[in-house]
Amino acid sequence: MRTDSFKTIWQFHNCICFTNNIFEVFKPFYTSNADFFNILNNIIYYIMAGKSRSGLANDRRAYRCGRCYTPTPTPTPTYDYTFTGNGVLTQSIVDENIGTAQNIFIVGYTSIGNSAFFGKTQIISVIIGNSVTSISSFAFAGCTSLTSITIPNSVITIAGQVFNGCTALTSITIPNSVTVISGNAFINSGLTNVTIATNPQIISGITFTPSPPTVTFFGKAGVTIVYP
Repeated sequence: MRTDSFKTIWQFHNCICFTNNIFEVFKPFYTSNADFFNILNNIIYYIMAGKSRSGLANDRRAYRCGRCYTPTPTPTPTYDYTFTGNGVLTQSIVDENIGTAQNIFIVGYTSIGNSAFFGKTQIISVIIGNSVTSISSFAFAGCTSLTSITIPNSVITIAGQVFNGCTALTSITIPNSVTVISGNAFINSGLTNVTIATNPQIISGITFTPSPPTVTFFGKAGVTIVYP
């Protein structure tokens, strides 16, 4: 039997729609719908068991009838507020619009300005769009509830004290676009792990030993460096 024929059979395993329709044709030969349903499923099972090594039966859910099987949708990220604009995202723009938003998405801006989100203790997560090339001093300082921030592979510069006082921020990934991190960018933060997706020697201001257990990472001692 052809490969596509096996897939066609397998997509109807446990498919009530299919078995009900076929039962109407063959019902004179079976005592009940349940009886026929079980027989058909057994036939399909044994056919596909012999084909499992070929990969045809790796995930039968992918081939099942849409009426009998509805896959769980991938959750769409929810943002309380999206900052959309251009140029510099300033503190005044943030103050005027953020309200009580906890999950922030930044789109279109090329820079996050000085103290833009300073002291916004309600912020939990931030995703920065790939238009941003620089994050200015104190941009997220004092955001004590911030646990997650996504820095895109467009950011070149992270200025001083950007994450000063972000005590809930324990890990961060620095993309390979970053070439400059200014002193004390992470002072008084909760940082314990940093993933550096680049050659760390090009990042200004870090002194690496061959295999340190921890380093002082721009103002934060006791940080473990992770290389992806």
